[in-house]
Amino acid sequence: MVWTIHLLLMHPQYYSRVVGEVRAAFDRDHIINYSEAKTSLPFLEACIYETLRLAPVATTMPRFISPGGATLHGHFIPEGYNCTVSITGVNNNPEVWERSYEFYPERFLDNEANKRIVLTFSAGVRVCPGKNLAWMEMQSTLANIFNRYNLEIPADSLFTPDRVDNNGLPILMPCTVATTTVPQHPERDCNVLISMRA
Repeated sequence: MVWTIHLLLMHPQYYSRVVGEVRAAFDRDHIINYSEAKTSLPFLEACIYETLRLAPVATTMPRFISPGGATLHGHFIPEGYNCTVSITGVNNNPEVWERSYEFYPERFLDNEANKRIVLTFSAGVRVCPGKNLAWMEMQSTLANIFNRYNLEIPADSLFTPDRVDNNGLPILMPCTVATTTVPQHPERDCNVLISMRA
C-alpha cells in the first residue's frame, strides 16, 4: 500500500485519476468494502497491479530442482540444486512488458492476461496463501484512504515528481530488501499432527 501511494504521488496525473474515480463512486462518509472496491474501482485496481509489478514485496522465488533434474533454456540443472527466479526481473522484462520500467497502470485495464502474468504472489500450486487476503486489504484500505483524505508530498521531500532520472521517470524512494526468519530444518521441525475434533 505504501508503494502504491508513493508511485501515485510520483505521478500526479494518476493520483488525481484514482481520487476522482473513488470520490465519484462513493460518498465521503461511506466505508468502502472490498466487494464495492473490486466492482467500482477498476483504475485503482490497475494501479495496485502496476505497483505489485514494479515493487514486489518479495524479490526472488527460490525453487529446488526436482528429481531427475531440469533443462531450462537449453541448460541442464541437476536435481537438488536451488534455482531462484527473480520476480523483479520477470516483472520488468521488456520482452513481456511494453514500457517495462514506467509506471503505466493502463496496461491492466480490461486486460486479464496481464493480470495473470504479474509474478508478485508467485504462481501455480505455490501461489502465496495470503494473496486473496492481501487483495482485500489493499483495495478496500486504499479506496477508503483516497475517499477520505488528500495526500501530498511534503515540501522538503527528497523524492518528487520533478526529480527525474535520465529517462525522464521520477526517481523513487530507495528500498531495502529484507528476508524473513525461517526454520533451519523445516522438513524435520515443521510437522504437526491434525485430527478431526471429537
